[in-house]
Amino acid sequence: MEFVRVVKVSILAGLAFGIGTCFIVLPVAYFLGGIKGGLYLSAGSGALFGLAIGVLSYTAARRLQSRVDLTEGETLIHQGAASHWKGKQPTGGWLYLTNHRLVFVSHSASRAGQRWETSLNEIRGVSLCTSFKVMPNGIFVSTVFHEDGDGERFVVEHRKRWKQHIDGAIALLPKDKTWAEMYYPQSTRSEIGAADYIQQHGAFPLPDRSHIHRNRSLASGQMDLGWITGSINDGRYERPLWIETWADAGHITNQTFFFSRIGLEDLTASQVLESFRASGLIECEANTPCVLLRINDRRNRPLWSFNLCLSTGETLYVRKTTGYHVYPKAQSAYTHCIVCGADCIEPVAAFDGRGVPHGSPRHNFVHDYHEISLCPQCGNGQLEVHSHDCWSHDERRDMYCWYAIAPDEVQAIREMKTLFCNTPLAADCSCAWHQSLTRRFEQALFTGVTASDGQRAESYRWLTAVDGEAGGVMVVDTVRGLQNVAAAQLPHTNRPP
Repeated sequence: MEFVRVVKVSILAGLAFGIGTCFIVLPVAYFLGGIKGGLYLSAGSGALFGLAIGVLSYTAARRLQSRVDLTEGETLIHQGAASHWKGKQPTGGWLYLTNHRLVFVSHSASRAGQRWETSLNEIRGVSLCTSFKVMPNGIFVSTVFHEDGDGERFVVEHRKRWKQHIDGAIALLPKDKTWAEMYYPQSTRSEIGAADYIQQHGAFPLPDRSHIHRNRSLASGQMDLGWITGSINDGRYERPLWIETWADAGHITNQTFFFSRIGLEDLTASQVLESFRASGLIECEANTPCVLLRINDRRNRPLWSFNLCLSTGETLYVRKTTGYHVYPKAQSAYTHCIVCGADCIEPVAAFDGRGVPHGSPRHNFVHDYHEISLCPQCGNGQLEVHSHDCWSHDERRDMYCWYAIAPDEVQAIREMKTLFCNTPLAADCSCAWHQSLTRRFEQALFTGVTASDGQRAESYRWLTAVDGEAGGVMVVDTVRGLQNVAAAQLPHTNRPP
């Protein structure tokens, strides 16, 4: 089967290259009077190119076929070459299906070290999909960790065969009882509150943790690493999960699972641990350290907070758990307040982002962001606008400009209570809240100031709000003139955490 695939790839590559060479060589050969020689050259180059592609394809396949380690009791069901699509960029590699999981491993010519895998009991469904809306060559895998309509897309050969193999492997999984049936005695289950809530709202809410300030270093004794969403079925209803991963100075890594406690008021930590283990969400021993607490989220909705110790400096408690998305970091180039010079500005939001920083592996000419920060010392806010374009030759590669925002305007941004986002520092987020920020500030960008080509702020202008949607549109204040940036102060000993 693999030999047939390599021969097919070689023939198609050789034909494509040979035909392309014909279009280039034959016009020249016609004027030189050697059309026959042009045909020979095209045919020979196509054959050599096809042979080279075949050898490379076979070598890569042989290498990738041995890049997945099988655990005890795990058998390989199906494998083959595949491309993993993330956004608009495909990554070539190899897809493996075992009786326990689905694994993708990239080859060395793609993004280094990319690997994706999921357990079969985490897969919601597999469907057929197309590339560029016309090429029927892909499968779409949705898991419990994806939002509705989201998933992983792979371009494969014989996509129907892949779907058949995956569906068949899932069908052979042991049929466990739901976690509610296994661990909740019928006398302690309170279904009235849950049923009433579902009847009124249609579904349980995703916990809102957008008011929590994320620590990006261990200086405060705790560092937030990342987040991810998922869901768990309680026997009757799907409950969204908001999962946070964090570490502390004692080399202890933890994961906290937040989910609605409506209708589940009588849970214990051991019950939640056993239910997560039974669902396949985590793999650990029954005595893994864990704590269960009652809390409310930002919208005052009742939640369970289940904290699980993943590992310490000496002991690994959890063998498998969810991954996480890294919390976006503040990107501000100038970290002092432009109004008073204090060094303790706190990032509030970033929006209208494009691309990744220059020097990153995925950088593609441009990188833009707009970030709003708050100064706790004077109460004012500031907007830093950055535009990078390393392709342009008629203007500076990096351009920065700064604007000051009055305290009440910054507070209005933080209190847009109808449009929340759990990742306000994700400049490339396209949620309604981030889109409203883009619309609110777009008229003021690069207006009334001289853009700096360095990361040192020298001058700024004040912004003010005029009537418009989402609390007003921000424009340059024409009454106040161009202001000089305050001298940077030394760090304060009472710098807020």
